[in-house]
Amino acid sequence: MTIERPPPHVNPPPEFGAAAGPLGIPAAVLGLVLFLGEVVALPRLAHWAAEYGAVLVYLAFGIYTAVVGTLVWWGVDTEADRRARAGRKRAAARSRR
Repeated sequence: MTIERPPPHVNPPPEFGAAAGPLGIPAAVLGLVLFLGEVVALPRLAHWAAEYGAVLVYLAFGIYTAVVGTLVWWGVDTEADRRARAGRKRAAARSRR
């Protein structure tokens, strides 16, 4: 019994998340802008907590902070993966010469 291998011209499937690569920098920038908005709103938290309820305001602020942090993290990580993938492609192209 022999194992048949695919012909050499078949391209491997794209890496998971490769299509999201160009979104890394915009996501990180958007996250940082949202974080700046959070810093601007920080002095008003006590007033909002007194007016609308401390649990609601601080819980919403915590969730917002988590979402913004995740967005920045995802953007930076996606951009790093995109650059690493491009570096691997360049290295593979150089080794084929």
